[in-house]
Amino acid sequence: MSDNEKDNKELDDLSRAITKALLKSKDVLGILFDLKKRNMIEPTAMLALIIKVNDLINSAEKSLPDNSSGLISKTDHIDGRILTKNEAAFEEYLSDKFDETEWLKKYGIILN
Repeated sequence: MSDNEKDNKELDDLSRAITKALLKSKDVLGILFDLKKRNMIEPTAMLALIIKVNDLINSAEKSLPDNSSGLISKTDHIDGRILTKNEAAFEEYLSDKFDETEWLKKYGIILN
């Protein structure tokens, strides 16, 4: 796999994780539906969103300790401990396959 393909895969993974997190939020979904209804979702709005995400990343990097070289990957560390290959594979499987909403419904758990 070339460096470019690896970079694209990592960006795709990030995009999926962000989308998954955003779509779990009822507030975000409500705003998205409202913007779509008012025909406000367009390329310039998406560019503004990208710029704001970049600002968020810059703010997050500034809040890291000085000895940190970058953001810690969720799939590589949990509670400050490096995961084994099997643990990392399990975490990736869960993030892709586990449906939290369905699981809560199956076991009759209601969170308010």
